[in-house]
Amino acid sequence: EAHFRSYLQEHWPLRLAGIAELGSNEPRDRIHLMGQYKVAESVIDYVVDTYGRERLPALLAGLGQYDRWETLLPAVYGVSPSEFEAGWKAYLVTHYGVNLATVRQ
Repeated sequence: EAHFRSYLQEHWPLRLAGIAELGSNEPRDRIHLMGQYKVAESVIDYVVDTYGRERLPALLAGLGQYDRWETLLPAVYGVSPSEFEAGWKAYLVTHYGVNLATVRQ
């Protein structure tokens, strides 16, 4: 968790669009790759915390149906990507103690 806090401080602001980079073939070092996986995991944590564990299967099913956040999130959770991303970022700030005064912008 301490490593992820540090990763968040260095890579803030995060973007949902950045999660798609996980599937790219671009070489990455192990620390960066682990940070990226933790970012993706944090979206799942946010979904469970915000919408409930029972709504997680809808997200997983939606990932197979939709190829963009702009279509996935309204269909699955009835929110825009910007609304979802703002909530996710607020969750990260609260849950991981991101210090917005000291992050790289």
